[in-house]
Amino acid sequence: MNDNKDYIFENLLNKSILTNNVNIDKLITIGRMLGVNRNIFRGMYIAINNGQQEYRYTSFIGSDFEAKFDYKNRDVIIKRNDIDLQINYDDFILFCGLVDTAYSEILPLYTLVELDVDMFDDELKDMFNNEHKALTYLTARKIPLTNGFEKYVIDYFGRLWPFGEMPDVPPIIVSNMLIKKVITKGLSDERDEKYVENVLRKMQLDYQQISTAFMPFEAAVRYTGSLK
Repeated sequence: MNDNKDYIFENLLNKSILTNNVNIDKLITIGRMLGVNRNIFRGMYIAINNGQQEYRYTSFIGSDFEAKFDYKNRDVIIKRNDIDLQINYDDFILFCGLVDTAYSEILPLYTLVELDVDMFDDELKDMFNNEHKALTYLTARKIPLTNGFEKYVIDYFGRLWPFGEMPDVPPIIVSNMLIKKVITKGLSDERDEKYVENVLRKMQLDYQQISTAFMPFEAAVRYTGSLK
């Protein structure tokens, strides 16, 4: 299965605008590593989300990983083993979106997940604590945006457990990066697996869509404005 994901990732990368700017072989190596090490990939994403200037992962067995973020000059430097890679920040975010598209699982409907409260706004954080976690069940998958932003998809819509559907309350937008833990997977059979691969994933790959989690801030502002 990983071989197929590697192929998908390389294909997405070769079709992207990134190949003219950086060493493609280094990008592939780093992308494969991040794709199969979700804890490193998500940890790095959280570091960026928090505005940290660097992210380090120290391995007891494998190789260490380091990423430094220069937000002012819009540069990212990645170091791992003998790889030393510098890439434009905006290109790096797109690169991460491609990794997410290729390697992230599409979970079954009504999967129950725990969301990472630390990634919430301060107002939302106050609603949860160690006793009351942000448990959410997933009600829709891979919803494409409109209004000229069709290259982005919302990974999932969700509803807070145990409340479910409530009048005049919109669904929660859930990205792969927001999911801290899968509690219980929803029902999946051969029909669901075929739908996921032949419809949901195929559509995302055909249109080279990435998650809204990797949408540049300026684009997110424009999209929000288009909804008014």
